Amino acid sequence: MKKNRGKFFEFVKKIFRIFSKKPKFIYLGEKLTDKAIYLSNHVGATVPFKMELYFPLEFRFWGTYEMNGSLKEVYRYLSKIYFHQKKHIPLWICYIISIVAAPFMKCFYKGIRLISTYPDGRMVITMKQSLEVALNSDNSFVIFPEDSSKGYFDFLKGFHPGFFAFAKRCYEKHQIDFPIYLMYYQRLNNTFIVDKPIMFSTLNQINSNMKEVANLYLKRINEIAAFNEKDIFSEQNNPTHFMKR
Repeated sequence: MKKNRGKFFEFVKKIFRIFSKKPKFIYLGEKLTDKAIYLSNHVGATVPFKMELYFPLEFRFWGTYEMNGSLKEVYRYLSKIYFHQKKHIPLWICYIISIVAAPFMKCFYKGIRLISTYPDGRMVITMKQSLEVALNSDNSFVIFPEDSSKGYFDFLKGFHPGFFAFAKRCYEKHQIDFPIYLMYYQRLNNTFIVDKPIMFSTLNQINSNMKEVANLYLKRINEIAAFNEKDIFSEQNNPTHFMKR
């Protein structure tokens, strides 16, 4: 049981596991470690649910601030942004679905103790809350950096650099050197492909421009999206991290 989740919430998760197939994890390098940053595609609600149910480490999600709002704010976000703008469902259907989904989703994000992210200067709040977690625990962070403003795609359209800014602040101000893992969830195979990790200190030496790094990660995650068994085998036998190539 995750220590940062409540007992009732863990009980509810046991029920959900009955109806959700456990994903497979394939590692191109080292296996999962505590106190790391994990970057993943989103696949709508699929990846957050899969990771909450089956990810074996203590972690905190980053997620949009609307999901930590009032029930009315959660309903508005689900109906107008998530279901309509991102999932491309007709608006009148979104209103109906969101009436049922909003209370459940509010409870879910309260249960996982979501760390709110913002599209503006309020990201300083995200950084402050995340830093408190990093300084006082061995929790990892699960971050979804993809630009999903127009929907969720198998091949990502953009990659936000907030994870780099957070890791840089932790390293320079508090000497916390996060290993950064890139993961891609393949829906058809119900499989997470976990790339070789790289320490932030090493990443920062290779390239300290966070937008350029974000673009490199975008290119890499889309490479992994197209991987088959042969590609995976080849990568597992190649000790070099993609940033060093």
